[in-house]
Amino acid sequence: MKTTSKIAVWFGSAGLLIVLVALLSFWLFRQSEDADRWQRHTFLVLDKANGLLSSLKDTEAGQRGYLLTGDKAFLAPYLEVRDRIPSQLAELRRLAQDNPAQERRLDVLAPLVEAKLRELRQVLALYADQHAEDALKILRSGSGKQLMDEIRAGLSDFNQQENELLEQRTIRFHRYLSLLLVSISLASL
Repeated sequence: MKTTSKIAVWFGSAGLLIVLVALLSFWLFRQSEDADRWQRHTFLVLDKANGLLSSLKDTEAGQRGYLLTGDKAFLAPYLEVRDRIPSQLAELRRLAQDNPAQERRLDVLAPLVEAKLRELRQVLALYADQHAEDALKILRSGSGKQLMDEIRAGLSDFNQQENELLEQRTIRFHRYLSLLLVSISLASL
């Protein structure tokens, strides 16, 4: 084989290798972008789940303050978030629609949240209608606490699953990022 042919083959091979490394780098970049997007999605889901629990705690705190003092100013936390809770739950459902196991957890959680909101409304209505003893009877029954304990447990399971997903997605992101850096290093040779 002539020297010029050898040089042409060498340059052709080098050019092909550069194109392959560039394509690999592009693919790895896209994969790392996708992994990053899923990480951010998981953080958002966790944030929304924690926001839902926080709102439910605020409703309880508002109810408790009002029942203890009779001062309607203590209802502010309850009034601020009570109407937001259904939309928070709906948003969590929307975000979790890619995960059937999480959807099932939310299917169990939704009726508990609705029952808790009904219990809060019922107790406050009784108290406002001068039936404080009836309101306190419901509180003493422990049904509201039981509902809240079940909601906490359900959200804890939900968050645990999301944290496991986050760990998997973080590993995936770092793997693609490492491979991308290797491919960029190869391309620079």
